Amino acid sequence: MYATQPLQPLLAKQFDISIIKASQFTAIIMLFLAISPIFYGYILEKVCAKKMLSIASFVLLITNIFLGLADSYEMFLFFRFCEALVIPAILTALMSILANIDKVNIKF
Repeated sequence: MYATQPLQPLLAKQFDISIIKASQFTAIIMLFLAISPIFYGYILEKVCAKKMLSIASFVLLITNIFLGLADSYEMFLFFRFCEALVIPAILTALMSILANIDKVNIKF
């Protein structure tokens, strides 16, 4: 999530954009981290958390591959937007699994 923050000057140079515009790479994820868990909580009432976790992890894998291959600012920002939708799903699913660990008979 934060990997682009120290790389913002390099990304700004690579995509030939301003440093302020390059900061959108980090800001877009912060926005979705604040809002998305509410919606994913409602989704997890209907969908199995483990299924959501595996699907979201696979989508994150694919978006990371395409993010590395992006050759324009718009493309890079689109895949970053996709990541911003998926990362809160993963975190919310993990928290749901951990919250329900008492219901499952797991011994450490």
